[in-house]
Amino acid sequence: MSGININQALQRFHQQTKVDRDNSERVIQAAIMRLLQQQPVYGQLIAQLPRQHVTTPSEGLKDGQRAFAPLFGLVWSQSTLILRVNDCHWQQAQNEGLLLALLVHEALHLLWQHPLRYLHESGQNVDIATDVAINQVMTTQIPGAWTLGWLNQRLQRQLPSNADSAVYLAALNQVTVDSTDHNHTTSEELTGSSQGSVIDKKLSAVRHTDGAGQQQDEFFNESKRNEPHLADSHDGWTSSSVNDELARANLRQRINQALERTTLTQRGKLPSAVQAKLASFSQQRAHLPWTAILSKLIGTVSHGKRDSRARFNRRQPQRMALPGQIARRRVAVTAFIDESASISTQMTVRFINELTGLTRAYELALTVIPFDAAVHDPITLSSSSQVAEKLRARHVGGGTSFQSVFDYLKADCSQTPTSLIVILTDGEGETTIDAHGYHRVLWVLVGPQELSVQTPPGWVANINE
Repeated sequence: MSGININQALQRFHQQTKVDRDNSERVIQAAIMRLLQQQPVYGQLIAQLPRQHVTTPSEGLKDGQRAFAPLFGLVWSQSTLILRVNDCHWQQAQNEGLLLALLVHEALHLLWQHPLRYLHESGQNVDIATDVAINQVMTTQIPGAWTLGWLNQRLQRQLPSNADSAVYLAALNQVTVDSTDHNHTTSEELTGSSQGSVIDKKLSAVRHTDGAGQQQDEFFNESKRNEPHLADSHDGWTSSSVNDELARANLRQRINQALERTTLTQRGKLPSAVQAKLASFSQQRAHLPWTAILSKLIGTVSHGKRDSRARFNRRQPQRMALPGQIARRRVAVTAFIDESASISTQMTVRFINELTGLTRAYELALTVIPFDAAVHDPITLSSSSQVAEKLRARHVGGGTSFQSVFDYLKADCSQTPTSLIVILTDGEGETTIDAHGYHRVLWVLVGPQELSVQTPPGWVANINE
């Protein structure tokens, strides 16, 4: 992969209106390898993201504006962020250096958690504020991107440098046009607007206040053509189907993994603002609310239908005596218990008690399966009071194989890729596994040890939370 000449590949891409997905993916993988070598933190953040390739060509110029054709964009998919690649827009990556800068731009949006923070808020003001915030810490600037200097010039204000995006967003939402220009715009109008930014409003105001109509039209169009643009697409940030808690847990997991796989020396070469952001996550790592994550996962599982008098019978709604049907929330949870010596019986009992207590509102079918280097016989529990007795004869193994868990799941015909799997472990095991498509997995860690699996499916939490 490292043998690809990225600049030569980009030159070929620029001669095409649409790039083949396989060729596009090869260049992206090569670029990520460069990032891992040169800026490992950014490389780790991008390498973890699933990728989606689309082919949506730009619609061209509109109202005198320069066409914006973003190559990359972060998009939510089932509470997980993915990197969307538009294979019609490779012209934006003029050379290898700029391609790496575009990937760093996405990594910084991840690190600043912009897609999560603005999950329910969108608009050009949000787009500008978030780009201005992270473009200040980029060592390689993207041509035509929004900068703090440009924003200060347009708003005729001196905003603080290296501030949070919320500071710039507040300034964009509250700015007003000087009343002496007879173009006063109230802050309520600016805040309530979902169409366009205050930059557009100021340019529009200049256009309509001068009697020399043609000259002002030319000024307006020139201003729009010279206006900066976003470095990427933010269209995928807003989604009504994303679960906030799961999204937050998933994003923090990605950032924590980037921390685990880089050294202090590597992080020390980053800009101070990036180091400070990483330090804030370092203090929170491996302390995610596992009970909250599991409760959300349990609530999304449906197991057939059951009769209910609270619903009409859809086939015969006139017959009030016939019950309707609602989804049956009978949840089957399989919990694998690591037999490592570092996990005490008391900790295991606490884990099972919390697990059964959490799912008491549902028709719970809980199966506990001990494992070490191999998976042992399952224990079906009808109540948490049986935990201590049935686990008293635990045999503590010497090694841990996470792969044995997923091999067992694959061989068990009752388990599907949508089954809820919980793994209680101290985290020590293999670095790579084949999950066989199982993705609804909650890893619950005991103690300070991080999970050894580099790209684990599902979510990683800590029982101490």
